[in-house]
Amino acid sequence: MNDFRDFMNNNQLMEVPNSGFQLTWWNKQVGDFKILGKLDRMLCNMNWNSTFPGWKYKVVSRICSDHSPLMGGSISIPRPNNMPFKFFNMWCSHPKFKDVVMESWQEPISGHSLYILTQKLKRLKAVLKKWNKETFVNIRFKVEEETKRLDLMHEQFESGAVTEDFVMNMVDQENQVELLLQQEQDFWKQKSRTKWDKDNDRNTKFFHAMANRNKSKSLITEMRNEEGVTLHT
Repeated sequence: MNDFRDFMNNNQLMEVPNSGFQLTWWNKQVGDFKILGKLDRMLCNMNWNSTFPGWKYKVVSRICSDHSPLMGGSISIPRPNNMPFKFFNMWCSHPKFKDVVMESWQEPISGHSLYILTQKLKRLKAVLKKWNKETFVNIRFKVEEETKRLDLMHEQFESGAVTEDFVMNMVDQENQVELLLQQEQDFWKQKSRTKWDKDNDRNTKFFHAMANRNKSKSLITEMRNEEGVTLHT
């Protein structure tokens, strides 16, 4: 089993969210000899996940085989109207994060101590949402733009015709790109809720795919009522 997990990790494969029966195999025996197990799974890679977002599979009834068929398909994932607040770890790496929090928190509010606390938290939540949208919107685009700027600086540096101020600016640019790359990785790693980090490389595409997988996994597409009737959304 460890070899199989290593195979999945090394090839950046993930199990597709599923519904239907939990066990996919029966040895066709009864009584003390009956054995049921989950032997069949559907896996996908990052390219499949990005091409078919919301892909899921359903384990249906066995007919002529001891294995249950797996039926896969893609579904759309609606965006909730009221997105819950979520604290992103990448905020802490931004040099202005503490200032944003302090500026909001120090603005006075009158009332009972508990009321003041709840209102300050409510206000801070709105401030951080707005700040996150303005600062980290499309972080992938920022990484690409700052990397291109750094590449141009490296080309000019290799030509030899540079000043000491230019070298200092180039070092600052390198630090800026490094910070953006770390923020991007922290963002997608937190969204994907996975601890896997192969060789400490930045697997942002993999984390992105895992985040999409978790969205699909949490989406309810069917329910069974008290009469045993399956209701589809």
